[in-house]
Amino acid sequence: MLFWVTWCGAHAALGARQPDCTAQIQKASQLLSNGKVREAQSSALASIRECPGNPTAYNLLGLSYDAETRFGEAQQAYLKAIELDPKGVSSHDNLAVSYFRSGNQESGLQEFHKALGLDPRDLTANLNLAAYSLNRKQYSRAL
Repeated sequence: MLFWVTWCGAHAALGARQPDCTAQIQKASQLLSNGKVREAQSSALASIRECPGNPTAYNLLGLSYDAETRFGEAQQAYLKAIELDPKGVSSHDNLAVSYFRSGNQESGLQEFHKALGLDPRDLTANLNLAAYSLNRKQYSRAL
C-alpha cells in the first residue's frame, strides 16, 4: 500500500494527471434518460476516447445501442464493460436483457445467473428470472 501512495505522489508531482470523465458520463446518462439516444452515444464515445478503461462509459454506450435495437453492438459494449469490471453487476444485467431482446434466451439466463453469483439480492436479475419462470409456467422456480 505504501508503494501505491508513493507512486501516485510521484506521478502527480511529474505533472501527469488522469482524465476525469465523470462529467461526460453524467451527460451521457442524462441524455439517455431524456431519450436523446444519438447524443448519448456521442457523449459515451467521447468519454471512452478520454477514459478507455471506464466500464460505465461502455455500459452507457451499450444501453444507447440497445435503445436502437442494435443488439450486436450493445452486447459488445457490455462485454467490454465486463472485461474492465468483471464484478459489475449492472453490466451483466444489461447484457442479459440485451440477449433476451435479441432472442438469445440461453445466454440471457446465463448472464442473469452470473449477476446473481456476484450479488444474490440483485433485483434486476431476480425479477427477470422470476418473470421468465412464470412465462414458462414454472411457478415453483418463480418464487
